[in-house]
Amino acid sequence: MKIIDFLKAGSEKLVLPENYYHGWCLPDNFALPDSILMFFARWGVSDEQVHGRYQLVIPFAPVIYFVENSRYELQRGLGLLLSPWQKHNHMPDSEKVLCERLIITFELPTAQDYLPGDQLVELSDTAMEYAAEMLTLYRQHQMPELSWQLVKLLKELSGRMSSNYEKKISEATSRSLSIISKNIGSALDIQFIADELQLSASYLRMIFRKDMGISIGRYIAEQRGILACCQLLDTDLSIQQISENCGFASIYAFSHFFKNKIGKSPREFRMSGTKPSSREVLL
Repeated sequence: MKIIDFLKAGSEKLVLPENYYHGWCLPDNFALPDSILMFFARWGVSDEQVHGRYQLVIPFAPVIYFVENSRYELQRGLGLLLSPWQKHNHMPDSEKVLCERLIITFELPTAQDYLPGDQLVELSDTAMEYAAEMLTLYRQHQMPELSWQLVKLLKELSGRMSSNYEKKISEATSRSLSIISKNIGSALDIQFIADELQLSASYLRMIFRKDMGISIGRYIAEQRGILACCQLLDTDLSIQQISENCGFASIYAFSHFFKNKIGKSPREFRMSGTKPSSREVLL
């Protein structure tokens, strides 16, 4: 059957409207995603993030996100939708420094019915196809086609929500993550964090390990290592300055720490790496 014949056959099944001057309408306050950004991120930065945009995370490698008092263990096949003004940060789920992912951020004046009702979503093959089409439209600067494609992606995700990889964390651990993020460049120790939370250091160690699966000391070390890798590859700062930014009293202590954790000296790591864009590190 030719397409025009198919169209005619379908048209013949339509019912005549009761009112020829009023048809189907968009929902009240309907809005399309605007100010869309798409970028590839590699780093598990330690900075705590709070902003007024929606953010969809599509991971290509395992990564752990902390959103308010929840911990999400993302892997391939799972996505995360962050709402505006939600406090969040993230880290690799292993000793690896990189946690590669596609980030899609956008603005909406009000919440929309096509947004997923849960933060954790399953990424179907259809959803991945929609995301791939978005990449093409984004590179071609095709708006509003890009906006409509994002709506299709979000609607697809709305039917595939999952909470299997969500874990609640205590208020003490959540506040600890915030303190560590804000003070990673200082001589941070566990007693300082415990005093800020008005808890004993032993209780803090216990509850942090229960929530995070690692000791608080190891977490601090991992965040310093990630920050050091970012600054070595993405800035022209001296190794002395980077050591100070990461909270080390001397360049010798920093070099010893970095060699043990990464397997290379800071200078060797800088010489062997490929620079990412500054936007990757900041976001």
